[in-house]
Amino acid sequence: MASWPSTLQECLNENNFTYTPGNVSITQDMEIGPKKSRRRYTTPVDMITGSIDLHKDDYNTLYNFYYSTLGGGVDYFDVDHPITKDPISVRFTEPFNVSTKGGEWFIVNLSWEVSL
Repeated sequence: MASWPSTLQECLNENNFTYTPGNVSITQDMEIGPKKSRRRYTTPVDMITGSIDLHKDDYNTLYNFYYSTLGGGVDYFDVDHPITKDPISVRFTEPFNVSTKGGEWFIVNLSWEVSL
């Protein structure tokens, strides 16, 4: 399995990082009384979103990793969990997007799902 490229920033930026544990339940309104809730899935799909800073010289590394190594973001890859630092496998839920930070630096927004 592929790993996050070592030449790219390894930790997500703190200012927009989010970690959302997967929801495994479903809730239904009832005609009378409290809502009914039950387990829908056995395995949650946790979500991680955040950004990294990217120098223009590293853009090709990210682009090739996403399109060549991961087949357009389809394949899972290994990265350290942003909170626990334990190794986890993730994959992109959508293509990354890039915005300017100024000069030769850019902000890359990432969205991943965690494989449990």
